[in-house]
Amino acid sequence: MQTFIALLRGINLGNHFKMKMPALKTMFEDLGFEAVRTYLQSGNVVFDSSASDISSLEAKIEAAILEEFGFVVPTLIRLPADFERIVDANPFPEQTISNSIQPYVIFLKNTPASQKLELPESEFAEHVFGELEIFVYYPTGSGTSKFSNNFVERKLKTSASSRNWRTVLALLEMSKSQ
Repeated sequence: MQTFIALLRGINLGNHFKMKMPALKTMFEDLGFEAVRTYLQSGNVVFDSSASDISSLEAKIEAAILEEFGFVVPTLIRLPADFERIVDANPFPEQTISNSIQPYVIFLKNTPASQKLELPESEFAEHVFGELEIFVYYPTGSGTSKFSNNFVERKLKTSASSRNWRTVLALLEMSKSQ
C-alpha cells in the first residue's frame, strides 16, 4: 500500500461545487481506497491504495466525483515524499504559519512548457517555481491577488490548485500517520 494526497480543485468555495467531506470520504472508500481521511472542507484527501499510477488514480477520482456529485473537479495527486521535498525547498522560510500572511503552494497537474510568468499588472506576489509547483508569497495577502489558480492555468495551460502553508504542513503530517 502506498499513501497518496489528493488535492481537489475549487470545491466548497462560495456556493460552487459543494461537497460534504463525509460523502467524499465514503466515495473514496467505495473506490477501494483505504485509511481515507480528509482535511478541512476544501478538498484535501489522504488515502492509501495498492495502485501506483497517479494519472489513473486522478482519472478514477475525477470520474467518480462527476458520477457522485455531478460536476467536474480537477484532481491532483502527490506522494508524501513530494510534500517533504516541498517543505524542504520552501524559498520563503522566514514566513511562518504564525504570520498572518503565509506562503502558498500552487500545485500544477503537469510540467509547464515555460517557467516564466509575467505577473498581472499591479501585482506584488513573489513566486518561485519548484518541480510541479509554484511557491508564492503575497506580501499584502492573497485575497485580492490576481495571481490565482485561474491566472496560472491560463498562462501555463495546466490545472492548478493552491494550498496555504499551514495546509501543506498538515497534509504532510496526516500522510505520516493513520
